[in-house]
Parts: sequence; structure tokens; C-alpha cells
Amino acid sequence: MNRIRVKLVMLICIGSLVYCNPQHEKEKQTSEVEAADSQELVKGANRTIDTSALIVKAALLYAKDQYEEAIESYNELLSIDSLNGEYYYKIGYCLAQLHKDSAAIKNYIRATELNFRKFDACRSIGLIYAIGPLKNNSKAIEYLNKCLVINPEANDIKKLIREIKHESNEVIL
Repeated sequence: MNRIRVKLVMLICIGSLVYCNPQHEKEKQTSEVEAADSQELVKGANRTIDTSALIVKAALLYAKDQYEEAIESYNELLSIDSLNGEYYYKIGYCLAQLHKDSAAIKNYIRATELNFRKFDACRSIGLIYAIGPLKNNSKAIEYLNKCLVINPEANDIKKLIREIKHESNEVIL
């Protein structure tokens, strides 16, 4: 019986030494930090999953021509990643479909600044200025010429510029 008590006392002492040992405390802190890091990784993964779900939602709304809802989803995505030109481009498209031309132009311009589909964005801006309520032939030509800088072989753009110049009686250079 005494042997058992002696062993028990020794175990308690050893346990106390291990628990009070600075190395053990360091290991304990390290494991707590690792646990916190793991929790942050899980939170980050959840954000990634949430962002992925939001991207899918926005794309579906966009594809189904539900422009108001798509704009809301893309704006939410911009709050997560404000440097994603695709979001600005798609918001611009949605706004153009809703005949909110000034806002559409701003979003298309931001998309070009972020190097996303510059040709398509400039063409869209040119078309808005060519045929929309913001009709401005010189602005239309300005943006369509930006398309030609990107792709000098874009014959449809050349033809459109000629038509706009003919309509406004501008001299073809």
C-alpha cells in the first residue's frame, strides 16, 4: 500500500514538474497558437466557400438576365475583392441592360483600368455613346478607336466608326 502511495506521490510530483516546466508551458502556448491558427484557417475556408457560393449565385443571376439581383451580388463580391475587373464589367453590362448608361460607363471604365476585357468594355462604351440616350458621337468614336488600338483588324469597329462619322458629317481622316 505504501508503494502505491509513493508511486502516486511521485506521479503527482512529476506531473507538477511537467505542468510547471517552462518548456511545457511553451509547448502549451504553441499548441494554443496552432489551435487558433487552425480556427482562422477554418474561418478563411468558410469565407472562401461563401465567396465561391456568391460567385455562382451572381453568375446564375447574370445568365438568367436578373440584372438587379446580379448587380447586388457583384457589388457584394466587390466588397470582398475590389480589384476584380470581371465584377465591374458584369455590373456595367447589367446596368446597360437596365438603361442606366452613366453608371454602366463608369463600371466599364473601371473594368478597363483593371485590364479586364478592355476591347469589349470600350466597344460597349462606344455603343452606349453611339446609340443610347447619352448620344455623343465624338465620345463614341473615342472609345471605338481605343478598340482599334487593342485590335487594329476589328473591321466591325472600323465600319461602325465610318457610320458614326457619316451620320455626324465628320471628315474621315
